Amino acid sequence: MNSAAPKIRFENVSVSYGGAEPAVRNVSLDIPEGSFTVFVGPSGCGKTTSLRLINRMVLPSEGRVLLNGRDVKEGPAHELRRGIGYVMQSAGLLPHRTVLRNIMTVPALEGRADKNRAMELMELVGLDAGLAKRYPAELSGGQQQRVGVARALAADPEVVLMDEPFSAIDPVVRADLQREVLRLQRELKKTFVMVTHDIDEAVLLGTRIAVFGPGGRLAQTATPYELLTQPADDFVAGFVGRDRGFRALGYVGAERLDTLPLAADPEWVLQVDDDGRPRGWTGSDGVTHAGGTLYVQGDSLRQALDAALSSPSGLGVVVDAQGRAVSLVAPSAVLAAMDAK
Repeated sequence: MNSAAPKIRFENVSVSYGGAEPAVRNVSLDIPEGSFTVFVGPSGCGKTTSLRLINRMVLPSEGRVLLNGRDVKEGPAHELRRGIGYVMQSAGLLPHRTVLRNIMTVPALEGRADKNRAMELMELVGLDAGLAKRYPAELSGGQQQRVGVARALAADPEVVLMDEPFSAIDPVVRADLQREVLRLQRELKKTFVMVTHDIDEAVLLGTRIAVFGPGGRLAQTATPYELLTQPADDFVAGFVGRDRGFRALGYVGAERLDTLPLAADPEWVLQVDDDGRPRGWTGSDGVTHAGGTLYVQGDSLRQALDAALSSPSGLGVVVDAQGRAVSLVAPSAVLAAMDAK
């Protein structure tokens, strides 16, 4: 395959059921190899149907879907699906199989089940080896979903599809799993395609975001920063939300951010430990207050602004990679850096 060619391509794809309105309407889309592409949109917009076109769980009424330049309708469906990992909502584990056997499901179908490989995958997704012989009912929701991710990776697929994998999990566990999946995708460099209805999740995880709108149309495909700063139309702008300008700061580097010395404000004294790490602020009244968030050198303008706004002194603490305080940043400096962009 040409290195410039997309891993997955939708060419004028529509899906209709009987005489009803199309579930997917004339979608053309390129998904680059090694990308994390997120399909996002409201209920009934065709995002899940579009995902299932990739592994042939749904067939197009018009157009075609290409994987590595080949129409997915060519060849046996089961061979196509064995080369594509699939993570579904609520994990979808086989209840009568142990964790280890669930992970080995697809390799076992190909006659190459490998217990050692399954144990390696458990470690990769953050599962304790002691869970290997447990059954799904004996696991928490987060643990079940980690097993689902390990199972999807077991056959070493080129592409991993994820259908709202975190929607049934509580917020704290969801945040941990999101970070874990993002780490896995970057480490393994596989092509991930995920469906979600949560725009914040899409912006957090995606390198490319495809926004689906009413009637199964593809409203916009963009990077997170492009989506937040240049929505294609009123529907996309409304779906992304009113605070998109602030969120866009998370994608703007702060290379030219002006900073102040640690003793810049005579009314506030920054308290640090023996290693120079911030421990709070002492005001002119002698009371020590908890500090705000920290801005690590090289982070985005969003982190810099958050550090300044959350600080009791009104000045954000800038730290180096070791967490040592090196300078301060004022909100006005962040605004000036934004104008410079």
